[in-house]
Amino acid sequence: MTHQQSALLYVELAAASNFSFLRGASHGEEMVLQAKKLGLTGLAIADRNSVAGVVRAHMAAKEAELPFAPGCRLVFTDATPDILVWPKSRQGWGNLCELLTRGKRRAPKAACYLQLDDLLDLGEQMIMAAVLPTQFSEKTGAFLPKLKARFGGNVYLALSRSYGAHDGRRLKRLSRMADACKLPLLAIGDVLYHARDRRPLQDVLSCIREGRTLATIGKALEPNAERHLKSGAEMTQLFKGYVFHPGRSH
Repeated sequence: MTHQQSALLYVELAAASNFSFLRGASHGEEMVLQAKKLGLTGLAIADRNSVAGVVRAHMAAKEAELPFAPGCRLVFTDATPDILVWPKSRQGWGNLCELLTRGKRRAPKAACYLQLDDLLDLGEQMIMAAVLPTQFSEKTGAFLPKLKARFGGNVYLALSRSYGAHDGRRLKRLSRMADACKLPLLAIGDVLYHARDRRPLQDVLSCIREGRTLATIGKALEPNAERHLKSGAEMTQLFKGYVFHPGRSH
């Protein structure tokens, strides 16, 4: 696949809406309209331990004639890194809902306590991509062989940029880890807002979440304004030399 073809095929599979409470700074409808404007060939909303943002975004995508995939960002309590999941079928959607229900039943109100074993138990008929943190060690990826053994070709390793000083080194390490685990890479924007000018609101949401002010929150803020939707051409350039599956519909 050429870079030009990749740009034309790009689907953002990791967009968080305002239903990722105090993290996502755009409505799902705004995400859809911006994705259409940028010429993306599809969009997935993947909120944190929730599918609450899917319905409005799906309705907006249907009106905009933009292919849409419901998803979820699973956040765990057992030190497992976040895992993005997208149901492949009605059974997969049912499994995802059961998984989230299990996590919410064992947690206080408005929380969701999930462990990797829950996903291993209920992850059938889902495509999934592990999202490693900005800083990670080889031990961080110790769970990947388990996912691979359980779900085979439905497992990917997400490749995202942090735009920091060591970003290039991080991408190479992720690529090596994917090779070692025999996992394909999947490019994501890891989006928190639809357009760059929404970043100030995201900063305020972060302050509320952390219980701090803009003057005192320091490094708990996102380090830059890059967590917005980008065009296929931009994403292709950002991940030049690493491709893979550049966010395509399955």
